[in-house]
Amino acid sequence: MTALVVVLIVTCAVSAGAGVAIAVSVVGRAARVPPPGLEAGLGRLTAEVHTGAERAAVGLVRELGLPRSPGGVEYGGFYIEMQADTGIRVRSRSMIGRGFVGSVRMSRGRRATSVVYSILRLPDDESLHVAVLGLELELVGALRRIDPEASVRLSSTAFREMKRVGLPAEWNHRRERWFAASDEP
Repeated sequence: MTALVVVLIVTCAVSAGAGVAIAVSVVGRAARVPPPGLEAGLGRLTAEVHTGAERAAVGLVRELGLPRSPGGVEYGGFYIEMQADTGIRVRSRSMIGRGFVGSVRMSRGRRATSVVYSILRLPDDESLHVAVLGLELELVGALRRIDPEASVRLSSTAFREMKRVGLPAEWNHRRERWFAASDEP
């Protein structure tokens, strides 16, 4: 009889421990999932521009000058999709729908609009990587044209990749012109 009680107590303890472990796992996984409306991606650029979020989105679309649909774009070329009021999705045209996808989100703060650019998908294609680096520099230039006093920061990973790839001289000149020493990581 004593052995039966011990077995029941051990079984209850193991079951309770397993239940706690499962609960911790589920809660931990839920904490890592971004809330609705936010996208998980590889953060590449952050900026603060002194204009409204809608005006920043419209200005970026205008300044980048990319088409608004894949129809007139060559394969590998970039186009823009608007996402809600203050979001832009940049895509590359792909035959199988697995091209580059980048996200630009704007959110209004107290004194400035926060701009965050992230890579959501980047296929393993070196020529596409170089084109994306060029797009990132164009994005910096567009933000500077919208607000010459904008605080723009590229991630250290983006700077390393620019040095590794060996950007054309014109792009290196733009990088030096658009980034003050305080903006570099």
